[in-house]
Amino acid sequence: MSNYQENIKYLIQRPKTPVIKPPMHRSMFNSSIRREFKLNKGCHQTMGYAEVKVNEPSEFLKKKSRKVIRPFVENTKTSIKNPVQCSCYPNKPSSTKKNSRNFLRENIVDVVRKVPPLPKHRVQDSRDGHTIVLDESGLEPLYVLKKRYSFQLE
Repeated sequence: MSNYQENIKYLIQRPKTPVIKPPMHRSMFNSSIRREFKLNKGCHQTMGYAEVKVNEPSEFLKKKSRKVIRPFVENTKTSIKNPVQCSCYPNKPSSTKKNSRNFLRENIVDVVRKVPPLPKHRVQDSRDGHTIVLDESGLEPLYVLKKRYSFQLE
């Protein structure tokens, strides 16, 4: 702020230039809207305002004071249990075959017969317990034990 007061160019007062605003937007439908507003101004003159009975101030609404009458609906249940026998489905084939497979028993047998997976060769490389799987990391030699790559001493 001190530079603002000490600068010489601010000592000479300049006249303020007037701000030129663009003309205000006027709708092309302005006259028709005004005419419609004047026509609808007296719309309550023939019938008047709706006459609604106003409650007394002492008769304010209280909890559970108003009874709401709901329409009665009968619970109708269809007596048709099998839609195949109904005449409304004439072309539908009857499915009387039942699946005789016992999926629970098959799953139990599969789990019992399954061979458990072999443990992975891992190495712990830090005191915090970080481990490396040797097979996936490439640190364990894979081709040493194969017969094609075996080294024979003679």
